[in-house]
Amino acid sequence: MIYSRNVQRYFLGRDDLPTDLRVWNADSTQMPARMHSEYLRGLFLENQLTARRFAVEGRVIALKDISAPLFVVGTETDHIAPWRSVYKTRLFTDCDLTFVLTKGGHSGGILSEPGHKGRHNRI
Repeated sequence: MIYSRNVQRYFLGRDDLPTDLRVWNADSTQMPARMHSEYLRGLFLENQLTARRFAVEGRVIALKDISAPLFVVGTETDHIAPWRSVYKTRLFTDCDLTFVLTKGGHSGGILSEPGHKGRHNRI
């Protein structure tokens, strides 16, 4: 993996093709600053969605209000959303919920293809 990349770059002078992970990481938030700070404060710092204090278009909602089935993904080494906290979604909803735990970190664990070596599911 490293050898062929270096041959392409150093010896042949060709630019690297971007990988899925590099493209994902290069994409910025694309939210206005106020919206981004309200989102982070409300959902992460104050956990308003579980406490029935999160407003969407003037209506206060909570996870318990969701009746559609949920597919929840956690990654083992996620530094932003640790999988144990993501798994707790089960405590705040009554709908059908499928939880998948993958190997990897915040982005890599989501972007790696199904069947990737080291990837496994737990329910």
